[in-house]
Amino acid sequence: MDKNTYLSEMDQLNSAAGEFTSACAEFMTLATSSSTEIDDLYDSVEKIRESKASFLEFNDINNPPEGYEDAHKQLAESSKNFGEFIDRYCDALKKTLDGEEVDTTEIEADLE
Repeated sequence: MDKNTYLSEMDQLNSAAGEFTSACAEFMTLATSSSTEIDDLYDSVEKIRESKASFLEFNDINNPPEGYEDAHKQLAESSKNFGEFIDRYCDALKKTLDGEEVDTTEIEADLE
């Protein structure tokens, strides 16, 4: 992969982080509204989940440009971990919506 393509892929992580933040804010707005339908909340959770794609795709890059190998290894691992965190977070949100008790210990540890 050439350097410019790689840097473009890195920029996608910023966009993905923005999508994640925006989707979480939308969920919170819906969750605090008295007129929200439960299906809208489930749809909102899936919107949050969709934001993980770019993080997991970045982790799949196996040919970073020369000189970026070490940094890529660390960034790719962090991207994968964040993508997996998004899944755990969304699973917890859905369980909460279903009225199930959720152990948030792992999620809280990830956030720290």
